Amino acid sequence: GRRKAARRCRFPQIDFVFAGSYTEDVEIILQAPNVKLLGDVAHDQVISLLDNADVFLFLSYTEGFSISLLEAMARGVPVLASEVGANRDMVEEFGGVIVPAGDAKSSICGFNQMLKLTEKERREMSDWEVEKVNKYYTTNSVLNSIIDIYRKVLGERK
Repeated sequence: GRRKAARRCRFPQIDFVFAGSYTEDVEIILQAPNVKLLGDVAHDQVISLLDNADVFLFLSYTEGFSISLLEAMARGVPVLASEVGANRDMVEEFGGVIVPAGDAKSSICGFNQMLKLTEKERREMSDWEVEKVNKYYTTNSVLNSIIDIYRKVLGERK
């Protein structure tokens, strides 16, 4: 039951909050007093959760370019993410820790790294993420990049 699951928890001092849909088997696996499964939540609640988070866990098995990860970075939440899709390109070595997908030992090690960050390191990570999102991932910056590509292609044809 819940007591047995709670004893197995490696991080009983940490509150884990999961937002988004999940299946019943996930609910059974994650039964512990320090785990909250919120299910689907409104976008303004997502922003509030991110603003109150110390770490954004994003340990997916497959991914393309994640809007969830982008939102966490835009709110300056240090990231622990799996190395799938564009995650490494987005987070680099400055916005968090990247671990191999599906590797529990590496994920635990990465989470321990995140726990050991000083306040200064967290702030630097956060500032770097917000700056990167503003520089590369806003609507204007993406559109300007696309326009630059078109200009280069059209210029080469002349």
